[in-house]
Amino acid sequence: MSIDQTLLESVQAGAPPALRLYRWAEPCLSLGRNQPARDRFRDAARLAASIVRRPTGGLAVYHDRELTYAVAVPVGWLGGPRATYHAINRSWIDALRRLGVAAGPARSSQPTARAAPAPHPASPDPTCFAAAAPGEVMVRGRKLIGSAQRCERHAILQHGSLPLEAAQQTMVRRLAGADAVAGASLAAIALAEAAGRVVPMPELIDAVVAGFTATLGIRLAPAVLSPPERLRAAALADQRFGTSAWTWRR
Repeated sequence: MSIDQTLLESVQAGAPPALRLYRWAEPCLSLGRNQPARDRFRDAARLAASIVRRPTGGLAVYHDRELTYAVAVPVGWLGGPRATYHAINRSWIDALRRLGVAAGPARSSQPTARAAPAPHPASPDPTCFAAAAPGEVMVRGRKLIGSAQRCERHAILQHGSLPLEAAQQTMVRRLAGADAVAGASLAAIALAEAAGRVVPMPELIDAVVAGFTATLGIRLAPAVLSPPERLRAAALADQRFGTSAWTWRR
């Protein structure tokens, strides 16, 4: 989380936009920036190896056997926040179609869709995958990628999660101590089910690069954090994202 916040701050300072793809070293629950959590997830440590709070909004995501992405861009580079949200989702749809997955955007007329990029924080279901916002990535009426966004100081950070082998909505509900709901797991789908096979990671990464390149008309180049960025990320981990004051702020 500290690296993604650092990328946002670098873009605010004039650095080029960034796409970061990563996986988690251990199962982890990430909470949305403003998601109430103290009364719902305090006991989750016995089921999740770690718990963090994202700098972006939205609801809880369980990170295990999935791919996380982060995009940091200046406001206006892809349009405003909503236009950016849709452009990034279109890039993912292009990438998934290259893998043979018939992905498409959620429509505003869908019963589960919301009027904003993230489900309303007052929702009784604490999981990001409980509903699809307009434009989010869907396969056969089920949500494949959950995304959340934050816009501050003329820059946008967008996070998202692509479950690879197991739809994770039921696990998040279990972490929150929520009662099982009949059919709840059917609201989400994982890549393996959507593709009908386990997609090798190199093939997935190549498709993502091709999808973003073609959709956004850009060229992606490998990069690493600069020494100042590494120092900033370490400081953010120590002073914010690694603290209980941040994780349990709500």
